[in-house]
Amino acid sequence: MAHLKMENVSKVFIGGEGYTQVIAVRNLDLEVEEQELLVMLGPSGAGKTVLLRLIAGLDKMDGGEIYLDGEEISDLQPGQRGVAMVFEDFGLYPHMNVYDNMAFGLRNIRIPEPEIRKRVTEAAEVLRIADLLKRKPKTLSAGQKQRVALGRAMVKRPRIFLMDEPFANLDARLKVEMRNEIKKLHQKLKATIVFVTHDQMDAMSLADRIAVIKEGRIVQIGSPDELYSHPASKFVAGFVGTPPMNFFEGDLVKSGDEIRVGTADLSLPLPKQVQSLVSGKLTTNKLFLGFRPESIVVKSRSDSGGEGHAEARIAFAEPLGSFTFLHLELGHDSAVAISPEGFHGTPGAAVSISFDLGRMHIFDAMTEEAVL
Repeated sequence: MAHLKMENVSKVFIGGEGYTQVIAVRNLDLEVEEQELLVMLGPSGAGKTVLLRLIAGLDKMDGGEIYLDGEEISDLQPGQRGVAMVFEDFGLYPHMNVYDNMAFGLRNIRIPEPEIRKRVTEAAEVLRIADLLKRKPKTLSAGQKQRVALGRAMVKRPRIFLMDEPFANLDARLKVEMRNEIKKLHQKLKATIVFVTHDQMDAMSLADRIAVIKEGRIVQIGSPDELYSHPASKFVAGFVGTPPMNFFEGDLVKSGDEIRVGTADLSLPLPKQVQSLVSGKLTTNKLFLGFRPESIVVKSRSDSGGEGHAEARIAFAEPLGSFTFLHLELGHDSAVAISPEGFHGTPGAAVSISFDLGRMHIFDAMTEEAVL
């Protein structure tokens, strides 16, 4: 399996009225380690799929270099790069059975038929689709089609797998099943995989590392836990996590020796051990205060009191089986918290909430970069 390196890669599309330039990828640097499963996560239009197509050679770069195991492949044709791509829409030929779909690419490069049979049979066994080899795609479920698409990539024995939103057409149950399949496949093949998605649940459950992409740039890269616990910006904090982080717009307020974070409806003390750090990093006193849903504790109103405490009202509850999300109104602000076990809030009920001050996040209001 391969080590991938991209240096200063750019891609510009020109089109539309007035021949407007659209910069899809901006001077991007990226390294994917051998046997790593790296997920590129970002909203629609962030440049994720374009980046995959540049690696595969399906689109031509406007600048930069791409290396596999130290060999520059920037000018090689797609078939010479040793990569295999799994597409969002499966890309199966409807007139061919499963066997022929999986064998098609190998026949194109004149692999001997006995070797093709060996590779297709082995991949079909791994993916548990050996009993489907004579069937046409129209007779398959979405999950079975996705396994066939994976098998077609596997038989090429690529140096690197590229997967473009492969779960987009699957229902929630099949998504969970296919996540498990990809994990097992990654471990079995010891494969290098670059996986593109806009679904942070896919990213968090699959990735060794996640590269968060916004407007053609990588804004943070790290393990799922790093991105969740230490987001580098308000964008990452709001994009990684379900539900996303709660944000409150406010100010840093100094009163004597005490520094507090004040919003329209909250006044929370800033822990002393981080006061100088936060004060030194903010460009102004304006900030965004962030708390994950699990960092907000909901109690009955009779339990109110103490620092980090506020009054709220339950807007509605969102039961999800083993836990419930409570959607709260705090005057001008709103927030989502995880309901404590045994707490059954009703819409309109007044409650007391407290914040875990040791897990607060602060973002500069001007740059939106994390300062805590």
